[in-house]
Amino acid sequence: MFRDKRLAFRDWRLALSSQRSAISNQRSAISGQRSAISGQQSAVSNQQSAISNQQSAVSNQRSEPSQKTKCFVGARYTSPLTQKFTDSYSTLNPQSTLSTQHLALSTQHLALKSQSSALLTFNFLLSSSSFLLFTFNFFLLLAFGTVAIAQDTVHHTWEVYLERNVDGNNTDRLIFIDVLTGDETQVEVTGERYTPAGDKILFFDYVNQWVMTAAPDGGIRHHPFIHLDGDGRRVDWVISPDNRRIAWTQTYGTPDQLTTITQVATLEGAEINEVLRDGPKDGIRALPVGFDVDNQVLYMDAYPDALGRFVAYAQYAGLFRVNLATREPAALPDEPACFCGAGLHAGRFLRLTLTPDLVGFDVQVHDLVSGTQQTIPAFRLNNYNQAGDILIAPDGTQAVYALSRLQNFGTPQQTVETVFMLVDLLAFTQRPLTDPITTYVHPVKWTEENTAILFTSPQLNGTWKIALADGNLDKVAQTAYVGVLTD
Repeated sequence: MFRDKRLAFRDWRLALSSQRSAISNQRSAISGQRSAISGQQSAVSNQQSAISNQQSAVSNQRSEPSQKTKCFVGARYTSPLTQKFTDSYSTLNPQSTLSTQHLALSTQHLALKSQSSALLTFNFLLSSSSFLLFTFNFFLLLAFGTVAIAQDTVHHTWEVYLERNVDGNNTDRLIFIDVLTGDETQVEVTGERYTPAGDKILFFDYVNQWVMTAAPDGGIRHHPFIHLDGDGRRVDWVISPDNRRIAWTQTYGTPDQLTTITQVATLEGAEINEVLRDGPKDGIRALPVGFDVDNQVLYMDAYPDALGRFVAYAQYAGLFRVNLATREPAALPDEPACFCGAGLHAGRFLRLTLTPDLVGFDVQVHDLVSGTQQTIPAFRLNNYNQAGDILIAPDGTQAVYALSRLQNFGTPQQTVETVFMLVDLLAFTQRPLTDPITTYVHPVKWTEENTAILFTSPQLNGTWKIALADGNLDKVAQTAYVGVLTD
């Protein structure tokens, strides 16, 4: 939206510049006409001077009348024809002829003065028009220029992509692309869990055991207030939907005595508060999952610490919520449940549950506001028993999740087949959206007004798009889409 406003403002400025150029050209033409008139006026003045000299000479002649003058005087009263009188007068009375020429030149001089005055008036009107355009341009600058500057300052945007294992030693490359200018910045890191956080990418450097940030200017820095303590086992985090708050956990202790401390702050590090201290527990750590839309509730999971590294998708065992004002935890409906996928968005809680005959996943739809629940029956697909990464559309009318079948696990013949399942949250149905894809996949974003989704693969570089209308796959980038940064 802001970019469209900037483009519209640019078009207005171009149109105004064109009008001002046209006015400038007209004023140049007027200047040329005024110069020509001045030349004509000079010529008229010269002619008038010549006539005056001739009149002086004629006056001298009249003190000694010529024969022609005398004849004319006699003829004035004897000629019956007015035309003959006029012709004779023009021929024989040079003083009268010069006076007539003088009068004509005076008239021409007055006409030139009038034309010059009209041109001056038109020039004044053009100057007034130019002033009005300048004034309008000035107010446009006030109205839109400041907004454009503010947009460049406050809403500068980058898309971020990831190229995995660029050197064969697990070094990744982050690519920042300025959506306005197309400028590209690349940085190489050894990391995992790349997360957009305001104007930076947050990630964990597993080599140096540091929480780090990468910025569009290429800067890589330690996170200013989140770090893995010396006796800590793991740090996890989640960003609020509005990019204003962050929650993170530090897990300490031995595998059978795990304690997790959860803190919340603004993205800049203000208002740091401990909201939960959980444990010690055997093999279970508290994991932050997400915020509600008002940043008043933090959703978390009682997560099996040893299983996280073996699952292909985000899965949860016992989801609960923490009221950030009272710091009181409470289980979500029907929790704990199976170690399966889940999704939360705008007061809705979607939970996958494996059917007893292991041929698919029901979708449990909970309304956290009204407390109602409805089940969407599984679409039966034999041996597809890994599911997760639920992504709910922004308008809340549909969702997708990944459903996979793993065969010959742990052997050279191991194969993976994945389909995307499309869940209609209005009709309460679900169906396969794609034919089987021979890798694990992660849906990352709804796009094109919720008519398509973008997805990536943890095993392949690239970003693909699926159109809901036909289920066709198109590769739209050679690297993996991470997200959008805004300063």
